[in-house]
Amino acid sequence: MNRTAGLTMPDFAVLLRLSEAPEHRLRMAELAALMGLTPSRITRVVDGLRTRDLVTKGRDPADARGTITTLTSTGLTAMREAHPPPPRERAPSPPRPRTGGRPPVLAAALRRARFVSVPVVTHDIDSNPGPQHVAEEILRTHGADLSNAQRGRGWTNTTWLTDELVIRVATEPGAADLLREERLVKLLPAEVGYPTIIDSGVCQGHEWVLTRRVVGENLEEVWPLLDHTARSRAIGQMWERARHIHRVDVAAAAPHARSRSPFFPRSASEVTAALGRLVKAGELSTAQAEGLGRSLDRFWTALPGAPKVLNHGDFCTPNTLWNNGEVVALLDFEFAVIAPVAIDLNEVAKMAFGPRSPEERAPLQDVVRLIVESTLDTAGGPDVLVGYSIMLEMWMLANELAADDTDEAERADSAAMLMAFAEGDGGYFAPLLADIR
Repeated sequence: MNRTAGLTMPDFAVLLRLSEAPEHRLRMAELAALMGLTPSRITRVVDGLRTRDLVTKGRDPADARGTITTLTSTGLTAMREAHPPPPRERAPSPPRPRTGGRPPVLAAALRRARFVSVPVVTHDIDSNPGPQHVAEEILRTHGADLSNAQRGRGWTNTTWLTDELVIRVATEPGAADLLREERLVKLLPAEVGYPTIIDSGVCQGHEWVLTRRVVGENLEEVWPLLDHTARSRAIGQMWERARHIHRVDVAAAAPHARSRSPFFPRSASEVTAALGRLVKAGELSTAQAEGLGRSLDRFWTALPGAPKVLNHGDFCTPNTLWNNGEVVALLDFEFAVIAPVAIDLNEVAKMAFGPRSPEERAPLQDVVRLIVESTLDTAGGPDVLVGYSIMLEMWMLANELAADDTDEAERADSAAMLMAFAEGDGGYFAPLLADIR
């Protein structure tokens, strides 16, 4: 495969940022902040570039806890081929206003770059060929050709996109979430925007679902190009579509939603044990664990009074489609769960109230305040919202500690959220909750 071709917008933006950095090197945390992406998302982008020898990753010699990403000569060539420099005789363009906190050169370059889809190469896609063979067979049955399809970025399933179709195939054979999700999304109103399901089944032991492709781009990928007004509008429109999910009849959805989310412990005893493990790992002090425990005690007390609804369960920009300045669909309901709406609400709150990049978060706070203010009572109140946020950050921190290649920025963010919540005043959500109480 030609490693200098097939750059997505985030790929190109990372290469451009690195090309402008001293010695073509940046810490992962700096790169995430400059891009306006989450630590986990920037890690996935960088890891994809690393497999094509466009960048390298290594420990920061000045701080062993940090990770440095370095542009390779191949990466520099790929960036230049996607965005050739202007002719020398051309007069420089006048300065452009900043877009979403990014220097004008990045916003302009991203719009001019020649992005192309990564073609599927049948001999070099998966270490596990099963999903690919299934996708080939199903697409062929429906008159499509996998060789010209674009490989999607799904992590729990493998995904391919043709001009008109999208096929998702379970990574491993056996029971999976795809057919359960198919039954669930049939209950969703059209306002959610979920793609039309064409066919589904099991092939070679792998569950699969074929849908009509919705015109649009992954919101997380275009997020760096959006100014603050567009980002605020996107958050509001995401939540408006999510409200239609929350109105689905719980009794009808329950057989097809998850009985519990893997991100949240089932009981107070499980939470206590998880806090103990974080203390033992040196991520939290005993006093901080006790402070979090008090907040979680209030969560367990308030939880029985919180109405339950169908939650998306993984409500975020990567699961959102954006087209012509509008949110057009919410996708991927494999983590949908019946629980207080605080699970989805927490994801909205974190977009504007959290550690790092205050200049990026502050312009989003007005729309997030309106959403939280209108929803908090039915979510169970502040104690339920904070409790779910604490447990999610605990899961994320434990997940990073167990990873072979820890994302230090993600780890630091989760630790910062937990330490702030341990103070007992609402942590990073304190300004948000103070306005509402």
